[in-house]
Amino acid sequence: MKIRLAIGVIILLIAGYLWTQADFIYGPYAGMVRNTMMVYFGLMAVMAPLVLPTIMKIGLEEVPMFSLGFIVTSVLMLTVPNILTSLLAGQVEANIALVLGFGFLHGFIKAFFEEVIFRGALPTFIGDIWSSVAFGLFHFGITGVPLAGAVFLMGLGYLWAKVRDSMGLMGATGSHFAYNLGVMGILSQMI
Repeated sequence: MKIRLAIGVIILLIAGYLWTQADFIYGPYAGMVRNTMMVYFGLMAVMAPLVLPTIMKIGLEEVPMFSLGFIVTSVLMLTVPNILTSLLAGQVEANIALVLGFGFLHGFIKAFFEEVIFRGALPTFIGDIWSSVAFGLFHFGITGVPLAGAVFLMGLGYLWAKVRDSMGLMGATGSHFAYNLGVMGILSQMI
């Protein structure tokens, strides 16, 4: 019997650890991280019949597409002027503690949860277009991006649905992760 390593389950366990240890890991950002993660955990619990099969499908074979999505988006984020990304939250000055402690881990966990929910589970119920609209509205209502940023994210969510179609869910997650790091100003600090 071959045992398959479900990367998605490991990521959920890491997210649980980050949530329980938020004070130590994220310091002054712990409350914001816990609140955001509680929303993700709640959405995943409500949509468990759709989310759990998606998470269980994510294995080691997904790592190359995750890496490719991350690399392609990183190049774009570092070479294309960040005019549109400034609609979301403005630039964040990054330091080493923010890069390693808050930004890197939080950027990955957010990308993973959002891709599993908005590009993995939800489209099977309402389709890619409405899931992308929900993605933008989620950021408007929960994370507080301005309306223009929410509209931009609706389009970006649909683009990530197309990335998912060609590179798989983890390809879209890698792209989303690189985008998060770019918006937070961390990606430019890493090179």
